[in-house]
Amino acid sequence: MIKKVTCSVNRGTLEESQHEINSVVINQENKVLFQSGEMDKSYCLRSTLKPFQCAASLEKGTDIKYNLSQKEIATTCASHHGEEEHINTVRSILKKINLTENSLECGFHLPLNKENKAKLYSKEIKHSNIYNNCSGKHSGLLAMIKNLGFKTNGYINHDHPIHKHINRYIESLSGARPKHFATDGCSLPTPYFNLFTLASMYIKLISAPQGSTLSKVFNAMTKFPKMVSGTKGFDTFFMQTFKGKAVSKGGAEGMQAIAIKTGNGGYVSLALKVSDGNHRGNYVSCVKILEHLNIINQEESKELSTFIKPNQHNLNKLKVGELVCNILD
Repeated sequence: MIKKVTCSVNRGTLEESQHEINSVVINQENKVLFQSGEMDKSYCLRSTLKPFQCAASLEKGTDIKYNLSQKEIATTCASHHGEEEHINTVRSILKKINLTENSLECGFHLPLNKENKAKLYSKEIKHSNIYNNCSGKHSGLLAMIKNLGFKTNGYINHDHPIHKHINRYIESLSGARPKHFATDGCSLPTPYFNLFTLASMYIKLISAPQGSTLSKVFNAMTKFPKMVSGTKGFDTFFMQTFKGKAVSKGGAEGMQAIAIKTGNGGYVSLALKVSDGNHRGNYVSCVKILEHLNIINQEESKELSTFIKPNQHNLNKLKVGELVCNILD
């Protein structure tokens, strides 16, 4: 049965706004365990695709050629907060491939990290594309480009040969062809897939045999979860909570993908899209759906409690409401 899932934004005791949630949960046999909204509609994957863009690079031996560490591999999967550890790791990757941050074509934006944001505002440090939350992905892509002998200039263009390699890998892994391609916020091509396809890709990520390309990506992300988002980031917090038993990666416009190793030796995966694109609806909804299916236990629920019913505060830090996920038949 298809459920109706909404995320209510309550002010006081009444609902002020509402986000509709599209989602699917599947197991390792691709059996649908839960569905809400439009599972078959194609959505732009945004940064939920990053682990597989990274895998496409590792498949070509890029990590071996440039001796990339697990920490560096995790950073190429990141939507990082621009903390010093993130910036230094991207610089380390660029140094290994004999490039500088001037080679990054992802564009500039202020980071989430307050310290570096303040330094950029005050011009204590120079504006640089390295502070873009996708600079890790771009440094990994540049490593793949150099590994394959392509030119680095203009790599964001959709007709650059590197994208054929990445798209071929993703089509092979997913068993599907994208309905459409668009341009991501960092200017790279981004495909449209339905939520079931996205969930099945994350099942493959978490269940990959040790030593395989996908297992390298999974092991890096779960060993260095802070590199994937940052301090207080949902993806980081979620993976730290599950201690190597889960992988989580969000994307812009309310996209989220999670895969978890279950206690019975199986795997489950959740792919979710907030209809109106507001990311505040995805974290609370992900946790609520997993809790509803008894995929996470009481201890894990308690650990994730700040995301189950996050309080809403005003500028005076007074509690004025909360986010609540509702699951209806």
